[in-house]
Amino acid sequence: MIIAVAYQIKPADGEEDPKYQIRYAIPNFTETKYSYLAGATFTIFFATAVLFTGVLADNMSRKWLLCLAAILWSCTSIGTSFCKTYWELCIMRILLGLFEACIGPPAYSLISDFFPPEMRTLANSVYSFGIYIGASLSNLTIIIIEAIGWRATYFMVGCLGIFIALVGILVMREPARGVFEPKKVIEEVNEREEDELVLDTKPIK
Repeated sequence: MIIAVAYQIKPADGEEDPKYQIRYAIPNFTETKYSYLAGATFTIFFATAVLFTGVLADNMSRKWLLCLAAILWSCTSIGTSFCKTYWELCIMRILLGLFEACIGPPAYSLISDFFPPEMRTLANSVYSFGIYIGASLSNLTIIIIEAIGWRATYFMVGCLGIFIALVGILVMREPARGVFEPKKVIEEVNEREEDELVLDTKPIK
């Protein structure tokens, strides 16, 4: 969202100002290049990475996956504030897509283990509500860019994202997987884990 505002914003005096308008701060930043940057550069890598982040969410701590990804995509915002060329912006957008692909799989998995089946639909609705509210609040970047410029806005948003991720690390807990699944399924999982533990500790002759 910031990239769209920073590219299209028009100062009140109508003058070209690289402090507020990213298209005048980055050399040869044409409308065609902007369309690639705002669309395909992010979407292709995001959509591809999602196919693999689900596997990560199944095999590592979902809390750490989500929080570390939040720190890393916030770092891309900070990195964008220092970009001098179009290709540097592309790299930041690609990394943003890769790291933001880590949102959905662990989030939905955590919801399924934090809430029982009878509350899960409501929990998913609240999660979706937060996404759209966040998207609408991103329009506040218009006011922020007009006040401090696009580079400072990217830097501030990145720092805020890192702070929120660190709070998440401190207050979020990793729930047991399958805690609301039928008892038989849980017992089968426990038995399988016990068998794996026995194999790991069995001495080699």
